[in-house]
Amino acid sequence: MALDNARRVYMCADPLNKINLHTICTDLSRRHVRQLMRLTEKQASAIRELSICSSSGGPLGLGYRVLPSCPLESQASKDLRKVVKKLTQCRILRISAVDIKHLDYRLAWMGAIDMAYSVLYAFRGIMNSLNSLTLDFRTDNLPSLLRGGLESLPSHAVSHFFYGSLRVTDISLKVNANIAFSRDLYSLLLLPLNTPYPYGVKEVSLDLGKVYAEDVVYNVLEGKYFRIRPLAVIKLHNVTGMGHRMLEPKLNRYCHSLRVLTMENIIFRYTYWRRFLRDLKRKYFRLEEVNLSWDAHTGLISTSLITLWNHGTIMDHGQTKVTYTGPEEHGALTALEEIASEDPLSVLL
Repeated sequence: MALDNARRVYMCADPLNKINLHTICTDLSRRHVRQLMRLTEKQASAIRELSICSSSGGPLGLGYRVLPSCPLESQASKDLRKVVKKLTQCRILRISAVDIKHLDYRLAWMGAIDMAYSVLYAFRGIMNSLNSLTLDFRTDNLPSLLRGGLESLPSHAVSHFFYGSLRVTDISLKVNANIAFSRDLYSLLLLPLNTPYPYGVKEVSLDLGKVYAEDVVYNVLEGKYFRIRPLAVIKLHNVTGMGHRMLEPKLNRYCHSLRVLTMENIIFRYTYWRRFLRDLKRKYFRLEEVNLSWDAHTGLISTSLITLWNHGTIMDHGQTKVTYTGPEEHGALTALEEIASEDPLSVLL
């Protein structure tokens, strides 16, 4: 429910204190923030999800300006801390720049990354709160992401702001190719999650816009951008240029914890699908799902295949469901068929 629409509903229908707000969608403009600041404690405690996005095509945080000299001590940050302090039961935070279409540089507003920093900074002081974070920055308009000067600050200059109690365990990041190659940007963007406390991410999803950004994947899996626990879910989308030999040791860190592995439109430098999939089958005894998919380009026929790996070992008697969707001719598909034909415990569905 967008706040503008919600306001009309409140005035024409039920009073504010009788409306059950579980999800708030807002662009966190100054006007919207003022409305949120007027929520009662009871209303605010009912909110489970805060979704920050543009509903009008304009930027986020209209009416606020973040200065490079003190990006986290701006009026926007102060107001956001007052709002977030009330959201004691909010578990999900989504920030999207996808719908930002037009920018007026004569006005005050915030980039989506600046907004993410300010909101995470506000959340860091709330105990038992946020656990899921989705950052959807799929835009080719870089100013809509960065306007507040955070990009010009070295990471050590901002790191001390974030040593709080963030307990995010599930993170999803989507970017377009034009910013996916910027390694420094990831380090800065994801710094708030690098908390020294014993919390950490256990589910990660990366969509890197089909660009050569393999180092970003490797660094995430090694915990260089944010603290991670033994990962249970890894989802990789639209990454070009990875190598099996580089990826395998990163994944092997989670061979005893990984339950779900998704790989969509992953283009490897060299293809060793048989070896890669056999290692998954042999080492990852807790793996429940492997989802492999590729877009079938014009003129190619798409197909699908489902196979069950029945481990039947001393360590585990479980199954791994492997799903393939993509072109009829692909190294992964051939490898899956060969593994199924060689192993009597594997079942093709």
